[in-house]
Amino acid sequence: MKTAQNDIADWLRDAHAMEANLADMLKGQVEHLGDYPELQAGVAAHAEESLRHAQMVEAALTSLGEDTSSLKDGVAKLSGKLSPLGIGMASDAPVKIVLSNYAAEHFEIACYRSLEAAAEGAGFTEIAETCRAILGDEERMAATLEPLIPQITRTHLSARA
Repeated sequence: MKTAQNDIADWLRDAHAMEANLADMLKGQVEHLGDYPELQAGVAAHAEESLRHAQMVEAALTSLGEDTSSLKDGVAKLSGKLSPLGIGMASDAPVKIVLSNYAAEHFEIACYRSLEAAAEGAGFTEIAETCRAILGDEERMAATLEPLIPQITRTHLSARA
């Protein structure tokens, strides 16, 4: 019979794999953003934040007597390494990057809100605090990306004219 702790541990493993994937994906995007220094700086900084988030999630797992999933991490890292290759070949890479990153941030926000609620409900207040801290970073990144969407889209189109 599965307990709340089992579910929380599973979701933390998913979050760890997600963060590891995103860190790799973001690092791969940086080289394609030279003409967009604001986006490039934000993506590079968030890649480092994602690595820190993965460490925070791993510590939360350890506090439950659990560890990360090698399989989930491996699959996530593989997809993270392949994703930038496809985007990097696209002529509209900066537009695709800002759109995919904005979507990814909102997925992360939803995941951490869910994890926070689960941890709080199960009495794991330290894990809930960890989720809140990460959530703040994800919300800040989404807020950074939002105004860049129309800006980068217009810049891309004006370069085509």
